[in-house]
Parts: sequence; structure tokens; C-alpha cells
Amino acid sequence: MTQDTATGSITLEWLAVQRKNFNATPVRVLAQNAMVNTEMVKVLTKRELVPSYTHDYSVKVAIEGKATNQQSTGRCWLFAACNMIRLEMMKNHKLADDFELSQTYLFFHDKLERVNFLLENILNTMDEDTDSRLIQHFLNNPLEDGGQYDMFVNIVEKYGLVPKSVYPEVVTTKSSVHLNRMLNKKVREYCCRLRSEYKQTGGNMAQCREMKDTFMTQVYNVLSIHFGPLPTTFSWTFHNKDKAFTRYDNLTPLSFYRTHTGINVNDYISLINDPRNAYNTTYTDLVYGEGVAPAMDKADRLRYKASLMTHAMLFTGCDVPVEGELPTKYRVENSWGDKLGDKGYHIMTADWFKEFVYQIVVHKSQLEDEQVPALTATPSVLPPWDPMGTLA
Repeated sequence: MTQDTATGSITLEWLAVQRKNFNATPVRVLAQNAMVNTEMVKVLTKRELVPSYTHDYSVKVAIEGKATNQQSTGRCWLFAACNMIRLEMMKNHKLADDFELSQTYLFFHDKLERVNFLLENILNTMDEDTDSRLIQHFLNNPLEDGGQYDMFVNIVEKYGLVPKSVYPEVVTTKSSVHLNRMLNKKVREYCCRLRSEYKQTGGNMAQCREMKDTFMTQVYNVLSIHFGPLPTTFSWTFHNKDKAFTRYDNLTPLSFYRTHTGINVNDYISLINDPRNAYNTTYTDLVYGEGVAPAMDKADRLRYKASLMTHAMLFTGCDVPVEGELPTKYRVENSWGDKLGDKGYHIMTADWFKEFVYQIVVHKSQLEDEQVPALTATPSVLPPWDPMGTLA
């Protein structure tokens, strides 16, 4: 026996056996030589499939924008949603393909709302034990960048939109790690102080709320220092594709959104594919020609945190070789700049879509008849830590 069965620990004898067996298998040594000298993605790319996936599509939107760049932040959800809206604006106003809405403007308000959401949750759970799963979930990573479409809707409906030329990128929005690190540390301190105040004052919620107001002012000041002054009224000027000059004066972020985008963000709805209770499929268990543990299906990948929503992008096309059948591939607008893929646009195969896409946002007019009643039904509330609550 090469393992210590009493303690379950790894022994040196066990390691020696593994090393001998590994070196005795040529395919493993070949894989090792390839992997230590080449990026894993390149080694694992199935070469025979590469020529069949070209950037040609039978269905494509009439207008596409130049690929955007979220830089070193987790703002993909803001970029994907803004990229969708700008297509309508490019069509209506004949805008250049590099037009963008201000993701920074939305980012500021998302951070502010996120802190308020956390502190409100803390105020509403004062009797929960600090070590409870709920409180620890709140404290885990409260100021991360990721989000979902419903959060985008809430921000836009409350604060509106502005062009990127009115509220551009700044150093912090190109790399949010330092701001997030500082804010996470600070808001955890706020949570601690609120809960301590509640206990010390015998549950005086009025005093806790006064303290919370002070904290929110501090956060607003920090965000203002990092992002710059927010626009309240502004002028939007541009030359369209015909080189004609246009000016709109005395706009507010809300009037700009309601008057000039041509989009009502509430007309779109998130559809979730959560197969944990309804969908179950097995997959091939073959890696490098060797048997491994059976691959988890989509439901189990969610249950065991092997896969979840981590990125948001915009679909701008698909390929349907046979009319009436499902697409075989999709054209995806990413927000990682224009150096990758086809100038920032990527190919997603139908197989990959089926296995790893968990949420899509569509216009409500595209819903199936059987899906419409769900819009007015009482929603089932998932626990805060459910994978479907992951912020991409």
C-alpha cells in the first residue's frame, strides 16, 4: 500500500510509484513536453475544427460597432448592455462605429448602489449571527465589478445614460482592483461598526441609520475623487456618418436616455437556463486518450461550482446552414478590445452555447407563448448564494 490508510496522507512511496508510472507512458510524457512549452489553450485546440469555423454568418445585424474594451475591470455586463443600445442609436442618428455610451457613468452609480444595498442588508439582519452563512455571503466580496441585466435596468431607469464623450474613462475605470480592494475593506468595517452600534445601543435603529448616512457620504466622496464630477446637464454634439454636425443642448442623463437612445431597457428580459432540476445529460470522459472521472453535466457543474456565469457579451449574428433548423455558430461582440478574434468579435459554437451559456437577454416580443405568463407570476426567491445570482 503506497498511501497511509490510517491518516489518508500522501506518502513518499506513493509519489515514487506515480512518477514511475507517469514516465512509463509515452503519451503522458509527450503531453508534458507540449504543455510546459506552449499555452494550454493552443495545445488543446482541436485543429481539425479550426477551418470549419470562419467568420461568415447567414444572419447578422445590419450595423455593428467597433469592439470596446473594458480594460482590467469586471464591467462586461455594462459593456454588453451599452453595446446593444448603441446599435439602435447608430442606426437612428447615423453615428460612427466607434460611438460608445459611458460605462463609467453607470459604474459610479453601480458602486454607490452596491454599498447602499450591502448596508441595508446589514441593517435588516442585525439579529443574524455574524458567522451565519447569510452574513458571510454579504461580506464575501461585496464590491466586485460584475453584475446582471436587471441591475443595469435599475441603474438606467434611475440615473439615465450619457455618451462616453460626456463622462469618459479615467485611470480607476481602466483598472478597478485598487478601488475595489479599498472599498471592500472599508464597507466591511462599516458593517462591523453598524452591528456593534446596534448591540451597544440596545437595538437603536435610528442611530444605526444616522451612522449609515455618514458612511454613504464617505463612499460618495471616494467615488467622486476617483471618477470625477458627475454630469447633471450637458450638450451632446457629434458629426454623423454624412459628416453633418448635430447638437442637443440642455440634456440630463434621464432625458438623454428617454429621448435619444430609442430603447426602453424594460422591454428586455433575462432568460435563465438552470438545468439542475429539469435537464440532465452525460458527456464523454476522455482526456488525452485516458479515462478520467465522468464529466459532470450542466446541472452538476452548477451544483459543484465547476461552472457558472462569469462573462457577458453581445450576439450580433448566427449561421443557419439549413433553414428552419438551429444555428451552428454565433457571432459574439466581446469587450476586450480589437486585438483578439475578428477585430474583437468571436465565434461561439452551438455546442459551446448549449453547455456554457446560462443566461440571455431578449426583447419580450421574442418570448414563446408559454413563457409570457411568467412575467406576471410571483417569482420564486433563490437564496443569495445560488449560482444563478452570480455576477458576470
